[in-house]
Amino acid sequence: MKIRRTDIDLLNGPVDSTLRKFAAPLALSFLIHMLYAWVDLYFVSRLGDSPMAAMGISERIWFFTFAIGSGFAIGSSVIVARRIGEGNRIEANHTATQSIIIMFFFAIIIATALYLLLPDILKLLQIENKVAEQSQIYFSALILGVPANFIIFQINAIIRSTGNSFYPMMILIVSNIINAIFTPILIFGIGPVPALGLYGAGLGTSIAQYAAAIYCLFILRGTSTSVEIQLKGLKFDFTIVKSIFKLGVPASLQLI
Repeated sequence: MKIRRTDIDLLNGPVDSTLRKFAAPLALSFLIHMLYAWVDLYFVSRLGDSPMAAMGISERIWFFTFAIGSGFAIGSSVIVARRIGEGNRIEANHTATQSIIIMFFFAIIIATALYLLLPDILKLLQIENKVAEQSQIYFSALILGVPANFIIFQINAIIRSTGNSFYPMMILIVSNIINAIFTPILIFGIGPVPALGLYGAGLGTSIAQYAAAIYCLFILRGTSTSVEIQLKGLKFDFTIVKSIFKLGVPASLQLI
């Protein structure tokens, strides 16, 4: 398989330099991901104590979707990496395509279930009154971004499995920039855009995630990596679905 300029040869490269080149963008990605929460917290803090508490509670519930998305992304990337190691690019592309589509629909189910169960979850956590009300407001906007978030998890993991940790870092940077632009606008309003308060904070995050998901798809469709999405003659491959769930469920449970 052809090694692209931004890919690292994980199979044949020197261990020391390969590890440094692959790990550096990963480490930066963790720092960039932290900025996401900091940006939202900075602007939401202007709304008062209750919105900040609601945001904190909602993000703990949100982490449940993060754990599921990350776990299944691990499962997909393991299979794709195995196919790449075998030199079977066709099967790597097929697995990547299947995993992205499967997880998109799975994310819709997860998001719908969490939205419907949110009042019961808040009661279980003994969150009441104004904080519970504002948690539902924030989470109802945040939950819209779950399908996009799952796509990002899948594509980032797939790209990393090719030896490319640069593009996932760039995807996070794009997402953070868009979040930093849209979140204050939607919270406080500007021009014809009304002030949406806490709902605007969640909506800004969801918009940023969809923008990042589109960028992810553009990277794969633009053949910028060693794996490509192939939609021609697409059919669900239940063998791959089974393999992804077999690896993804334990990984998700471990994170949960």
